Amino acid sequence: MSLQDQKIAKTLELLVMLSRSKQQFSHGQSDEEKATLRISRQLITDSQLSVPEFTNALHAIAEKGYLWHVVIFDENLRSQMNEFINSPQYSEVVDRLKELDTKDTSDKLKQSAVTDLKKIIPHGTQVNQELVDQDFIKISEAFSVGIGSFKQMRPDEIGLVILMPFRDISVLLDKINNDEKFDEIRNDGFWYDQQNFIFYIDESPIPTSYRGNPNLEHYIIASFYNNPKLKSIDYEEMVGFDPSKTNESYQHAMRRFIEKHPSLERIFTPHKYSTEFHSDRYNHTP
Repeated sequence: MSLQDQKIAKTLELLVMLSRSKQQFSHGQSDEEKATLRISRQLITDSQLSVPEFTNALHAIAEKGYLWHVVIFDENLRSQMNEFINSPQYSEVVDRLKELDTKDTSDKLKQSAVTDLKKIIPHGTQVNQELVDQDFIKISEAFSVGIGSFKQMRPDEIGLVILMPFRDISVLLDKINNDEKFDEIRNDGFWYDQQNFIFYIDESPIPTSYRGNPNLEHYIIASFYNNPKLKSIDYEEMVGFDPSKTNESYQHAMRRFIEKHPSLERIFTPHKYSTEFHSDRYNHTP
C-alpha cells in the first residue's frame, strides 16, 4: 500500500469509527446531525496523522463523492474571534447591529435570502424557511445565533465532516484494505455535487445546469439530498420552487433529464405534481 493510501486508510478508519459511534447515540437527531462528524486534534493525533495529512485525505475522499462537506477551522481566526468576543468592542458591535434592526434592513435580508435560495442550497446547510417567511428579521439576532454556534465548539475541535447521503465510507475502506489502489477504485454509486450542479452515477458526471444556472431538475435532486428520508417530493414544497413555473414544467424537465440519461430511470420517477426517488433500486451504492 502506498504512503498516500495509508494516510487515506487511516482517515477512513477514523471516519468510520466516528460514524458508527454516532449511530449508536443518534436518537432524536436529524439526518444532517447523524451524518455530521466533529473532528478534534486529539483524534487526528491518535490516528497517527498530521492535520495537513488528514485534510489532504479528506479532500481526496470528497472528490470520490463520499463526503458532502468538509470544513477545517483556521486556528488564527478562532483566536481572533475569541479575542473579539471577550473585548469591549463586542458589546459595541451588538449595540450597533441593534440600530440596524429596521424594516428596510429586514426586507433586504429576506430578498437576499430568497435570491440565494433560488440559486443553490449551500453544502451542509439546512435552510430555515420560517426565518425567510417571518415578517421581521433582526440582524442582531442572526449575529447572536452565529456567535452562539461558535461558542459551542469544543476547544480542541478543528473541523467537521458531513457524510454524503446514500454512500458508505466503510465500503471504500474495505476496498483499500483489500489492496485496491485508491486512485484505481471504481467509483460505483451515485451522489450529487450541489455546488457545481453535477449528478454522478458510476463515475459518469451529469450536469444539472446551463451556463452556470441550475435547471429545474436541480431543485428536485437537491431536495432528496437535503432530506435523505424522502421517497417523494411535491414540486410546490421544494426549496427554490418557482411559482411562475407550472408543476408540469418540473415534470417535463425531469422527464427530459431522464431521456438524455436512461440510467436514471431506476432512480427517479417523475409525476405531474411530484417525483419519486428510488435509492433502494440501485443494487450497488457503495
